[in-house]
Amino acid sequence: MSSQKKTAPVLLVACLVFIASIALTHCESQESNIKTPRIVAFVGVNVVPMDRERIIEQQTVIIQDGSIAEIGPVSKLKVPSDALQIDSHGRYLMPGLVDMHVHLSHENEDELILFLANGVTTVRNMWGVHLHLEWRKRINDGDLLGPTIYTTGPIIDGNPPLKKYYTVIETPEEAE
Repeated sequence: MSSQKKTAPVLLVACLVFIASIALTHCESQESNIKTPRIVAFVGVNVVPMDRERIIEQQTVIIQDGSIAEIGPVSKLKVPSDALQIDSHGRYLMPGLVDMHVHLSHENEDELILFLANGVTTVRNMWGVHLHLEWRKRINDGDLLGPTIYTTGPIIDGNPPLKKYYTVIETPEEAE
């Protein structure tokens, strides 16, 4: 199998698992006795694998225990009877996008959902503060909807305009 053929299913993992987890997290109430299904099937979806310019139409994508178990044509792939089926006819599924240069808010977590709404499932934050580590933990724990966050520490600068967010380093000793 060529490396391009191996890459396509791998690229789908992030988006599919992420979409399934959002759907299931949103549908599940902590007060209810609803159990998260172990198997989720996107039925009739058009897959955009991003390995080259193409669309694979009318596919069934089965996710089991958070990983892609199978991908195949609707006409050939049998959906397990205990799966949560998501009718995806006329819809498209693609890998999650990664934004490698963002500046997350220092106060407002509401922006995080906007990344997801636009297909961005991972961000690299270029100006980190402790709050971003808290958001990352809450996202990982399923308590907050947002992208996977990779973040730097605070900006180190000599005379920042927003001092409450910067660490001011002026000597080699302070840097140590």
